[in-house]
Amino acid sequence: MNGQYEVISEIYDELSGVDTNRWAEYIDGLLKKHSVIPCELVLDAACGTGKLTSKLAEVGYDMIGLDISYGMLSAARERCPMNILLLNQDMRDFELYGTVSAVISCLDSVNYLDSDGAEKFFSCCHLYLDPDGLLIFDINTEYKFENVYGENDFILENDTGEHLLAWSCGYDRSKKSCLFSLSLFSQNKNGTYTREDEQQTEYCHSDDFIRSTLEKCGFEVLAVYGELSDTAPSPTSQRAHYVCRAIKG
Repeated sequence: MNGQYEVISEIYDELSGVDTNRWAEYIDGLLKKHSVIPCELVLDAACGTGKLTSKLAEVGYDMIGLDISYGMLSAARERCPMNILLLNQDMRDFELYGTVSAVISCLDSVNYLDSDGAEKFFSCCHLYLDPDGLLIFDINTEYKFENVYGENDFILENDTGEHLLAWSCGYDRSKKSCLFSLSLFSQNKNGTYTREDEQQTEYCHSDDFIRSTLEKCGFEVLAVYGELSDTAPSPTSQRAHYVCRAIKG
């Protein structure tokens, strides 16, 4: 069994279905709307393969990408311009050379942290943010864990049929955690398939927990939005975006 995002790092972009242009436009809009200081240097925590990192660099931000997965970061290095600094570090305990204007963490990366890990991440962000700097992140909602993940199974296949990902969910309501068992089937030249397995775990965080932990770590919550929207999440929203400001005395 492999570590998280090592097996699927090379084909993540093919199977994720993420509209990177839309995400970059959305994050850019949030930064422009809520920042009260010049937003120049931005850290993308859990940057993955660097698609969003490089898109925001194209918009005009100076970007730093950080990820714990060597495989994902290797894919990011192939994609990102050399002037983007990429760091192979844990988002719960990262070190920078100085402060940044904003930290973003997208595509439910915070759900991969348990309660203690989320607090460590928020504290680390506060340490490296400029006064009034922004922290923007999103989480999968309780509704999604209960009604979409649950005990369901999914199958994803790329356009060529060379890769197939079987994805089984196991949501433990008592522990508020969901175990994903992933099996990647990759076609060989002779028509046979090679199977590789890995497991991932996401944690369901309530809005109350997120807000109280952010306040404990020195943040003011400026807004919470539904998925890629400018309105508050509904009871059936599957994703919530948090926009927070670092308060420093």
